Amino acid sequence: MFFSPLSLILINYYLSLIEAYVLNQKVDNMDKALQTMINNMPEKTGKKLEKWIQILDKEDFEKHSIAVKFLKTEHGVTHGFANTIVTLS
Repeated sequence: MFFSPLSLILINYYLSLIEAYVLNQKVDNMDKALQTMINNMPEKTGKKLEKWIQILDKEDFEKHSIAVKFLKTEHGVTHGFANTIVTLS
């Protein structure tokens, strides 16, 4: 099958539009999922995100994973919420 140079340019253009649309959809879905986690945090963890950030600010963690482990072991936070809290702090 042969495509003219103009056809190839148009195909690449449309593919880039499709890729951008799909990427934006994924970002929108991730934003919604993150907002849902933040909204559910008080019910599921007993504290709002702001309070968790205050708790982490009192500590001095060298690594992300150590802060996650701290929330899990010292406060009983599930891994998903602990990871989200540390990432947003």
